[in-house]
Amino acid sequence: MPHIIIEHSSDLSSEFTPNILMKAVHDISMDMGIFVEKSIKIRTKEFEYSFVEGKPANFMHITVYLFKGRDTDTKRKLTENILAKVREMITVPIASLSVDARDTDQDIYVKIQD
Repeated sequence: MPHIIIEHSSDLSSEFTPNILMKAVHDISMDMGIFVEKSIKIRTKEFEYSFVEGKPANFMHITVYLFKGRDTDTKRKLTENILAKVREMITVPIASLSVDARDTDQDIYVKIQD
């Protein structure tokens, strides 16, 4: 943990290189000092169609799934830092740009690690 999912409308695809954006989000996350590098997993998902405020528009939403236990101020600083970095990197207008941090229950989360 964390798993960071970057969802975006397809019309934003030409505005960033996925690996560069993911590396920037990775670096911001590491700068927080709350994650172990090998535990950070980031991926992007593109959506062909999106509506914002009842009409077709572009968007980007980033969800950070992390194990519960971090305080609200820490999660807020993480989401604000990610948002600021993305806004710096993508300079075209984005109808909706948002970041959220979600707690994951470590007692339920399972994985296989080879």
